[in-house]
Amino acid sequence: MIDIEERIREVLVRKGRALVERNALKLGELLHPNFVYLNARGKSFHKAGYIDTFCTSTSLVFLDQSVVEVAVRPIDDFAVATLVLSDRLAIDGIEQSGRVRSLCVFTKAKGDWLWAAGQTVSES
Repeated sequence: MIDIEERIREVLVRKGRALVERNALKLGELLHPNFVYLNARGKSFHKAGYIDTFCTSTSLVFLDQSVVEVAVRPIDDFAVATLVLSDRLAIDGIEQSGRVRSLCVFTKAKGDWLWAAGQTVSES
C-alpha cells in the first residue's frame, strides 16, 4: 500500500508533468473545484485562472518542474505538504530557472487526493 507522502508526491509529479505538457485537462483533474493559490509575487488565483496562467498561457511556459523534497503531514481528511520545486520555464520567450518553496493543502475527494490550496515563495 502506498503511504500518503508517496501519494502526494505522485500528485505533485503529475501536476508538474501537466504543466510541462500544457495539458489543461490533466491539470484540472488534480485541482479541487474551490482551489486557491497565491504565487511568489502575491497574486491570487482560483482554479480557472491558475490553469490559464500556468498551463495554457503563451507568455509563461514550463519547460521542466521537479519535486526536490517533500514532507507531508496528514490532518483528518486533508494533508499539508511543504516542498521544494526546481523549475525551468520561459517567460515571454526568456528561459529562467530556479527553486521555490511551497505549502500545499490536499483534500481527499472521490477516493483521490486533490490539490486544494497553495502558496509559493522564492527560495533565498
